[in-house]
Amino acid sequence: MRTMVNNDAKLKMGRLSFVDTLIVALFYYIGARVGLFLVQPQEIASPIWISTGIALAAVLLRGYGICAGVFLGSFFAEFTLYYSLLHITNLTPILLSSAVIGAGAAIQASAGAYLIVRIIKTPFPFRSISNVFKFIIIILLSCLINSTIGAITNVVGGFLPVTAFCKTFAGWWLGDFTGAILFAPFILTFARFSKSTITIPYVLNCILFVISLIIFELVVFTNIFSWNSTYYPIQYMLIFFIFWGAFKFNIEGVVTYSVINFVLSVWGTINRIGPFGSGDPALESLLLQGFLSIYTIAGLILTAAFSEMKHSESRLIQLNRELESQVQQRASQLEQESIELDAALSAIADGLIIYDTEGRIKRMNPAIRNILRYDEAVFSLPIEERMAGIVELKTAQGNPLSINDMFIKKALKGESVTGEASVHVFGTDERYWIHSSAAPIRDQRGAIDGVIITFTDLTRLKQVEDALYRERELLQTIIDSVPVMINIFDPVISQIEINKYTEELLGWTKEEVLHMNLPEAVYPDPEYRKMAEEYALSSETGFRDFVMIAKDGTKKIVSMAHRQLPDGRLVGIGFDVRERKKAEEKLQELTRTLEQKAIERTAQIQATNEELESVIYSMSHDLYSPLRGISGYAGMLNELLEKSEGDQEARLYADRVQDITKRMEHMISAIKFLLGVFKDVYPRQETDLSGVFTTIANEYKSKDPKRTGEFIIEPDLVDWINKEAITEVLKNLISNSWKYTVLKSYKIEFGRIYKDGKATYYVRDNGIGFDNKYAEQIFRPFYQLGGYPTGETGYGVGLTVVHAIIRKHLGEVWAEGAEGRGAIFYFTLGKSINDSSAEELSEQQE
Repeated sequence: MRTMVNNDAKLKMGRLSFVDTLIVALFYYIGARVGLFLVQPQEIASPIWISTGIALAAVLLRGYGICAGVFLGSFFAEFTLYYSLLHITNLTPILLSSAVIGAGAAIQASAGAYLIVRIIKTPFPFRSISNVFKFIIIILLSCLINSTIGAITNVVGGFLPVTAFCKTFAGWWLGDFTGAILFAPFILTFARFSKSTITIPYVLNCILFVISLIIFELVVFTNIFSWNSTYYPIQYMLIFFIFWGAFKFNIEGVVTYSVINFVLSVWGTINRIGPFGSGDPALESLLLQGFLSIYTIAGLILTAAFSEMKHSESRLIQLNRELESQVQQRASQLEQESIELDAALSAIADGLIIYDTEGRIKRMNPAIRNILRYDEAVFSLPIEERMAGIVELKTAQGNPLSINDMFIKKALKGESVTGEASVHVFGTDERYWIHSSAAPIRDQRGAIDGVIITFTDLTRLKQVEDALYRERELLQTIIDSVPVMINIFDPVISQIEINKYTEELLGWTKEEVLHMNLPEAVYPDPEYRKMAEEYALSSETGFRDFVMIAKDGTKKIVSMAHRQLPDGRLVGIGFDVRERKKAEEKLQELTRTLEQKAIERTAQIQATNEELESVIYSMSHDLYSPLRGISGYAGMLNELLEKSEGDQEARLYADRVQDITKRMEHMISAIKFLLGVFKDVYPRQETDLSGVFTTIANEYKSKDPKRTGEFIIEPDLVDWINKEAITEVLKNLISNSWKYTVLKSYKIEFGRIYKDGKATYYVRDNGIGFDNKYAEQIFRPFYQLGGYPTGETGYGVGLTVVHAIIRKHLGEVWAEGAEGRGAIFYFTLGKSINDSSAEELSEQQE
């Protein structure tokens, strides 16, 4: 038959936990069971439905998702009512009716919560009287939902006759309204109750309030004091507790009163005791509804009124404090401003005097005493008498100067006056210059209210001017003495100053230049002049050569650069570069001659190389036939000697001839191979060296799977190199290590280190090694330690190929070793992509 919010003004829509849903359903069901005690015979609606208040508070506190708990609680409450109280055994209509009424309870709670948050803009609408009235109206309207659904459902389901619809609807509506008014404020209030407000005096007052209220309730609604049957309407004296609770405890006191009043008044009414237990049950239930609702509404309104009053009082106190604070701040500011003004006037080096309209001093700063030699004794005298016998002021022309006539009188007429004066201190030889300015002081209406005069001691300025003049003369002397063209252009007055060297170079004197357009004279071509002027005004800082026309018509080649001074003037510096140009022309001619000789020499070398290549190719090709013939004849001779069982020594010589010819064939093939290596051009690309080494290592392991050992390869070694070339390099280095580790378990390593900031790759093995004194010789063609050619497999030029390819990449290759302790081969690749971080990594390795 028969809802809770976030503390903000917008309800949640998300899911809640199953436990939250069950808790709300349980409390809803318990509230419904309590309400069923008040159901009158032949009625189906309770006069006070607690669960409505529980459901509304639950949605306001927890959001719309809690409506599932409201539905479950209402469903089981209605099912219990129909099944046990009305003794209806047909489950189908009971289940349907319970579900419909449960849905109505959920909709009613959601609608009420939505209207409260949407209209009142807060889930706790008890801080103002207007919000309380809005809350009451929203409760009245929202309770129409389930009362309408419930009454229609009971009539349609056959649980009530049609004639009982209006009575059931009215009872249901008022019961829901009373339950919502009583319990929704109670739950909302204590859901947001802060423990920080709890103090010992507060607790003692609460205990006193609750005990007093319970005692008075027992007096009113029970026979604990054995009242006779005479009716005394003392229940209306409970209004005192509403005032007590509202004034002392705010909303907490009112809702506590409402719940205690509900419990004891309902208990007395159920037991037919008290002011609502002696008459017609239906009428008494209606009176009880009105009593509880009206007192609770009165308490809520009273609390809101107290809250508004306290808020207004607090706001007035706060505003008063803010106003007092602002007044104090403004007074402090004015005092501080006065102090700062005095400090500022004291810090000003210029003298300052403020006069009123009668010529009397209103204010002055300490600096004026030093400038005009004033003291306190003469302040009250007129201005002219004040200076008489102390200082004498004269104009720049030597005429006497009157401050009163020159400055004060004119400023009082609204004029601003400035001027310089010479000051002579009587009785001394001291003389100095001052600069004075006078201006009128106007009030807010624009009327002249006084005069302010400033006095600046120009002694230091005059000294600086003299020093600057001497410095300028010195600088001009230096500029005139250097053999460099210097000119200074002032764009404001379009005037150029030149030095002595410029006079000698171009032929015009300084005086002539001041009265002429020098750029037009030295650059008669307008286009060329425009280009020169644009360069001078640009931000370029380098020197550029220009051809200038001198006064006598000769051409001067000058290398010019320009800089802009802070004051906007432009300084040009130039050098006569005619001799340098002649030297450059000679150098260019020599360079062209050398380039031509280099081209010719390169062509000669290229032709020689081509001829040498042709000769080597012809030799290798022409030598193959006689070598094969010698080898063939030696073989045939060996066979004849074998058949005839000839001399064994002769057979041995025949075998040696065959071996030597085969070695010669290998050497010729090696020479042709090396020639191809020397000729090849190797374009670079990004290559995975670790991957290439791994591929070659796997090939060697698959060729001879019986050998034991390991390859140790540093991963992710990538560099900028020709892939085919580095494959040939690594293949020859692995072949070398593989060959010289055959006598034991091999261990061949490949990695990268940094030497002197350079990425350096290495191949290390644990083979037989070599003496370091042969470290350079092992890269020679056909060289074998001990001085013998290899002659066993391949061409015998593997390390020579390595050396040639690395040198082609502008890198270096070298070897280190020790006999019986293995060998290590290092190589670099010229400009490596890994060299940028090489220095840092090298330091880390060290």
